[in-house]
Amino acid sequence: LDPTVIDPDTHKTDFVGTYNKTLAICHALKEREDAGEPIAAVVLDGIDILLKDCEMVMRYQDLKIDETKRLSQMWDWQNRNTKFYAVVYMAKRMKCRRFFTTHYKDKKQLVGTELITTEKIPIWQDQFPGKMAQRIFLERKDLKDSVVFEAKIGKAKGALYLEGQKYVVAEVKSTTKEAHWYGLHDFYREVER
Repeated sequence: LDPTVIDPDTHKTDFVGTYNKTLAICHALKEREDAGEPIAAVVLDGIDILLKDCEMVMRYQDLKIDETKRLSQMWDWQNRNTKFYAVVYMAKRMKCRRFFTTHYKDKKQLVGTELITTEKIPIWQDQFPGKMAQRIFLERKDLKDSVVFEAKIGKAKGALYLEGQKYVVAEVKSTTKEAHWYGLHDFYREVER
């Protein structure tokens, strides 16, 4: 379900409406699960965008300031964090599998006079120290006869021996465009023992 709400007058994202819809979807899924309806998984796709949406709600609704204005009080950021964690923790409390996806940002370092990218890290990583039980990095690999999507386990709380393991999640044959989905069944069998 896409929670994005577009303002009909400005044709721009309505951040308050988007956040409220995101929260409502999470509430509805949690209620359905609590009522006994089986839910296979919940995916919060773009958790870094959710964090930015929460910042915009804080600015427009809570502080009534423009998006470009510098915040004068550091504790104002708590408004953003409270909104963000309300959604994240609601999803984390569900019994089904939960996936939180994010984009990457370049971590840079000055080498001589040149700024180089040293690695790619999840955008929200600094905001979430120790709050996730697993961290899985998905990478697309273009091979000679196929495209492979490979998951590397970066963190597996409770199953540390899995850290560093790689799993082929999906593969698409270049010539036939035939797709094969493998998923992370082997990983979850180990983690959920």
